[in-house]
Amino acid sequence: MILLSAHKDTVMNNYLFEYKKGKFIGLLDNAIGMLVCNCLLLEEWNVCALEKMGKVGLFFGDSEEWGTIGELPKLKKEDIVVVVDVASGSHYKGLDFTLENIHGLKPDKITDIKESLEWEGFKLRAKVWDGNPDDEDEAWKWKELGHKVISFIIPIENGSKDTGWHVPDCTITVEKVVKAKQGLKRLINYLL
Repeated sequence: MILLSAHKDTVMNNYLFEYKKGKFIGLLDNAIGMLVCNCLLLEEWNVCALEKMGKVGLFFGDSEEWGTIGELPKLKKEDIVVVVDVASGSHYKGLDFTLENIHGLKPDKITDIKESLEWEGFKLRAKVWDGNPDDEDEAWKWKELGHKVISFIIPIENGSKDTGWHVPDCTITVEKVVKAKQGLKRLINYLL
């Protein structure tokens, strides 16, 4: 099974989330990750069928990253967790999404997935888990529990130059959301 894990963010209560003039605006971590996962299920009947068959699962954790997580889904050794999250920064400029903190997949499989997605026209970066604390996210906990994992990171624009992405005026265009959804669908295809 491929488990899509997109946490329900609780950094700030009653935060702004709106859509106007082709952009989502607000505290987008991790509303956009959840939106992409839900749209994938609602719009892609094949993914919905795979979920009903137990080949794809969804998990919406109860906290920012891993802080107060509740009971986890039961996984088998061969299952793969795809953490769907957002991030910002200049190193995401021009990318549709990134595959980060990859753990438990063979190097040739990672290369094949990256090259296949690039052949389809996606702009991405792939990076295996290397223990750099600047890259820590939910994937680290899944790795610690012994699971194969990939962080699927959707780039968003910072609300302001110095604040990062935990602010109420971050943005992402609808086109980028759709591209991320399509990329996640194709990633599932290559992982199955």
